[in-house]
Amino acid sequence: MLYVETPWLTDLQHQLGFSQNLAFRRFSITHTHDCDLFAGLKGLYDVLVDGQQDVLRKQSAAVEFFTDVQQRLNPIDQPLREPNFKLERAAEYIRDNCTQLLKLEDICAAAQLSPSYLIRAFKQHYGMTPHAFVLNQRIQFARERLRSGKLIADVALEAGFADQAHFQRVFKQHLAATPGQYQR
Repeated sequence: MLYVETPWLTDLQHQLGFSQNLAFRRFSITHTHDCDLFAGLKGLYDVLVDGQQDVLRKQSAAVEFFTDVQQRLNPIDQPLREPNFKLERAAEYIRDNCTQLLKLEDICAAAQLSPSYLIRAFKQHYGMTPHAFVLNQRIQFARERLRSGKLIADVALEAGFADQAHFQRVFKQHLAATPGQYQR
């Protein structure tokens, strides 16, 4: 069972343009056999229960999934606006603070965008979610530190990773080499 607070979902609907008056809009479709939605729900669950995932990743996953739910179960035609300067402001905020524990609200406040819009537009503009962008920036930061000969454990903490194992896993995903291999 997954309990979603109605005020949070109502706010998301409003941000997405599904509800003009801040009232909850019931779904037009109440039953579905959509395999992609089910896979998305399983993916959300995996992220939410994974103790290795940070708060930003969990928040982003929830907004992404429920945005998809809204678009599939309450379809409307709404073109994506394109305030590139605000997206650039979000990216700059992430670049400047990538080694800190970032929350979705912090990035949204810096860019003056709603969470749902930020995630959709950021992904469309940069080809990745804000969370993926944070990880990418942390890896770029870590690469510079590793080149200067710093210890891997120290680099992991400086780059904002919770522990060395998480750092190693993400580093290898990005560069197909462990930090130790990269450093040599």
